[in-house]
Amino acid sequence: MSEKNYIASPDYFTDSLCDQQFSDDPNNVFSAWYQAATESTEVLPNGMVLSTVDQHHCPQSRVVLMKYFSADELCFFSNYQSHKGLQLESNPNVSLVFWWKNLYRQVRLCGQAKKMTQAQSEDYFMTRDRQSQIGAIVSPQSCEIASRDALESKIQAYEKTHADETLCCPKHWGGYSVKINRFEFWQAGNHRLHDRIEYQLQNDRWLKRRLAP
Repeated sequence: MSEKNYIASPDYFTDSLCDQQFSDDPNNVFSAWYQAATESTEVLPNGMVLSTVDQHHCPQSRVVLMKYFSADELCFFSNYQSHKGLQLESNPNVSLVFWWKNLYRQVRLCGQAKKMTQAQSEDYFMTRDRQSQIGAIVSPQSCEIASRDALESKIQAYEKTHADETLCCPKHWGGYSVKINRFEFWQAGNHRLHDRIEYQLQNDRWLKRRLAP
């Protein structure tokens, strides 16, 4: 058996977290951690891994951008006819992961996704730059295309024929709101003694507990 060159684990220079640092409401903790991430050197603090399940019960993951969060829910936008859109149509259960490497922090969330209203999607669509609006309208997300040039030609043609128009949010594109029922906050610790605090929603109440690393 050949010798394997295992990747060495890094050293973490973080202080352990005490239970008193976590309020009874995980939304307050998430808000504080997200604020810390935005004020740090993280390049994409709102980037999150979204995992869905396909028709063969296989998990599928990709990075999307959180665009808004409030009490127990957050939202992102996508093409409803994309792979993730079709998977969410048949199974709304999702897993989300934020990884803030410069803070040695991770947040895992679970919940159910549902489409936002057309009016809500239109409100956000109007905040996007025009090229992003055209991309949402023209690109057949997740479908096979002939080439990059073919797609760009299609976008240029649409831009030319609609040059003087205010663009509207297409019906096949919009937002998802994820209602969160589980949070797990993870802070890296020295000697692999990581801090893990979990919140589970039961009967409209958040139950908090500490998990072993």
